[in-house]
Amino acid sequence: MSSALPPPIQAFSHEVQSAPIPVGGWLLYVCISLTILGPITMVGWMQKTSSPILIAVYGSLALTSFVAGLVTWARISSAFLWLRIAFAARLLYAFFQVYLATKMARQSSTNSDFVKQEITSATINIFGVALLFFYFRFSNRVLNTFGRNI
Repeated sequence: MSSALPPPIQAFSHEVQSAPIPVGGWLLYVCISLTILGPITMVGWMQKTSSPILIAVYGSLALTSFVAGLVTWARISSAFLWLRIAFAARLLYAFFQVYLATKMARQSSTNSDFVKQEITSATINIFGVALLFFYFRFSNRVLNTFGRNI
């Protein structure tokens, strides 16, 4: 007589994969700002200037902002790379503003209100980029949506 044992019963593991967390809350606001509001503002500035350099600067800022917002909104794996590029572009622009303002302040014909406005705008840009970086660095929503922080 053969003593063949029946095969052991295998337990089935049903791993429930959670659905990806949608972009929401402040992250959604940041995506809307980067994808829609920022580029619209930059296009408006492009229309107000006649300088080819400023048109290129504003166009670059609009493009990097749009792409960063779009890939973040779509939760594409390159989102953090594009966010870093957009943040770096904004910082470079802020330093460019400070440079131009200090250069113009040396000229006696420059309106001091213009210089103050440019310095204030640059300071707001630097503060905004730092705030966004820290949001993407420490936010639980970003961690839950992407599985990691920037």
